[in-house]
Amino acid sequence: MLYCGIQFRWFILLSLVCLLTGCVYARLLEIKVQLSEFDENVQVEKGEGFSLAFNNPVLYREDLDYLSKLKPTVTEYLTGGARTVYQLQRQYLDDSEQKVNLYFVLEFNEDDLLKRWTFSPVFLAMVPAEFLEYSVRALGDSTIFRFRRQIKANLAAIDPIDLPVPTSDKIIAVLGDPHLVEYQETSVRYVYYFDLLTDYVEEGYEDHRVSEIKLDFNKADGKLLKTWGRFAGMKISVDYRKITKKNRQKVASGV
Repeated sequence: MLYCGIQFRWFILLSLVCLLTGCVYARLLEIKVQLSEFDENVQVEKGEGFSLAFNNPVLYREDLDYLSKLKPTVTEYLTGGARTVYQLQRQYLDDSEQKVNLYFVLEFNEDDLLKRWTFSPVFLAMVPAEFLEYSVRALGDSTIFRFRRQIKANLAAIDPIDLPVPTSDKIIAVLGDPHLVEYQETSVRYVYYFDLLTDYVEEGYEDHRVSEIKLDFNKADGKLLKTWGRFAGMKISVDYRKITKKNRQKVASGV
């Protein structure tokens, strides 16, 4: 009987976990629907950083903990709801290096639903505001991979944009010299490492504390081709060859 009781409790626990993950998946689907009608559901706020304000919030603060497997650097409980900050500090090779911090600020309403997401200027150096907005809009036509906790946008479904992409010299001016430089046939990869300042990471996900950020540049002109990495447990990838008009035409023609 004791054995059966233990098994029964584990069954109840497993059911609750499945219910939670299913709910998170359903809310991600709702976000996808909202992003397909972006201008009705999201306000873009540009200032020192870049913010997305959600008119009809659906994602809970605990959902982000589940998806990232870690806790934010700071959580403040304010009158209108909680405010969390994820701060990432660049790993330094020596004390003389420029101190670089990258952060995300998330604000929640009184029901603990995400109402605003702010990206710091350091992040915008790698993914400028116009490209970030474009990428988020593209998520309105995307595929959600539930068990990989991944959302992949169908960039071919929306028109490309015609804007200049960041260059390696501008990236270095903000981030400093890369930790690693990897030379490939037609491109150069800069690799940066940032540490998330947090007191808690779920067991088995300790690697989420370290962000490895990779930037691929065209060897010929130094223009950014792709930004990809994990930020506070969330994987983000932006391929400029697929979203800029000139580069998409080259890829389509096989150039």
